Amino acid sequence: MKNDVEKMKSAYGWVYEIERSLKSLIEYNLRHEYGLGWKSKIYEKRELEATYFQEVISYFGKYSPLIDIFTSRELHELYEITAIRNKICHMQLLLNKEFEHLYDVYQMVKNKRESIL
Repeated sequence: MKNDVEKMKSAYGWVYEIERSLKSLIEYNLRHEYGLGWKSKIYEKRELEATYFQEVISYFGKYSPLIDIFTSRELHELYEITAIRNKICHMQLLLNKEFEHLYDVYQMVKNKRESIL
């Protein structure tokens, strides 16, 4: 039981860092391209901070300053962790393969963030 708790704490931390990193990459790149008023130049229903996870990922396929950050395979990997993220948010224990996949995606996003920001 204790190991499960530690595992899920790690998984939640990775999801948090993935989401924060993606939003930081979006804000940094769109501000760099469009200036401080970048939010008025894109057409989204919600503010970035209130955007659902899968919508955040979709920014990287919609806006030209973001398109080259992730390959199509990497975007696919990000979309795949949506189900894992939902399990974490609903306090369902992850399978080992889900845990490992989440860690791999976390490392990929962390490396992208560090190479850009």
